[in-house]
Amino acid sequence: MPSSCWVFLIHFSLSCFYFIQSTYIFIE
Repeated sequence: MPSSCWVFLIHFSLSCFYFIQSTYIFIE
């Protein structure tokens, strides 16, 4: 199930990206 793994990986990356971005904006 490579496609499922890719979907999970992309979703996790986006979530992590948004989390870091929001935290960075909050700190700044």
